[in-house]
Amino acid sequence: MGSSQGLGAVVIAAQGMMDTTLMFAALVLIAVIGLLLYQGCLLLERRLLRAHAFPASSLSASSPPRSRGNS
Repeated sequence: MGSSQGLGAVVIAAQGMMDTTLMFAALVLIAVIGLLLYQGCLLLERRLLRAHAFPASSLSASSPPRSRGNS
């Protein structure tokens, strides 16, 4: 299993050639791509679930509602 293309292959090749600058540059690029994908998912989630958002008052740290039982 392996590949001769992609950022993972660049990291492995740079490691084998002892090229730490290239290796860390590829790792930083992988991290940036991951962060961008994460932010994109958050944005998509906010847009798709906008109608299901809870009002701000229901998110406050208040005591739970009391039941109206016969006690």
